[in-house]
Amino acid sequence: MHSIPVLLRLSAVDSSDPKLLYPERRITLSEENKSISIGRASQVSSKGFIAGVNNAWFDSPVISRYHAEVSASMDSKVRRRRVFTFSSLLTGHQKLEIVDKGSLHGTYVNGGNRVPTNERRELKDGDTLTFGAPIWRATQEFHPVTVTVGFRFPDP
Repeated sequence: MHSIPVLLRLSAVDSSDPKLLYPERRITLSEENKSISIGRASQVSSKGFIAGVNNAWFDSPVISRYHAEVSASMDSKVRRRRVFTFSSLLTGHQKLEIVDKGSLHGTYVNGGNRVPTNERRELKDGDTLTFGAPIWRATQEFHPVTVTVGFRFPDP
């Protein structure tokens, strides 16, 4: 077995939001780092939840601190088969999945129903993820974060 890294891209659907410092996130998942937490950023750097281009911490009050997680299945197996000569065949399944970690305002895939807590959903390149739902506090409305997912597993 060998590891095949994948580049995960989370691109904001509405990049005009001034609180969205990094409208596109680029995260590399590998055998050593198979998942990425998605959650609410903190203004306190010592907490370690500072939004950045290489993470999925968002400055939004409708996102829970540990809102969701994207994980990759990247293992592929090479096996040999005898058909007059030896040839290598790549087998295995490479995929990305999202799981809601018990968020207050939910995770939604492609505008559908809320993803149930701890239920894995396979992601496709181009899917849209929405974290949270619109909420009002006094007279101020807070919007969810919606991103388009992009990824590609390299050819082995």
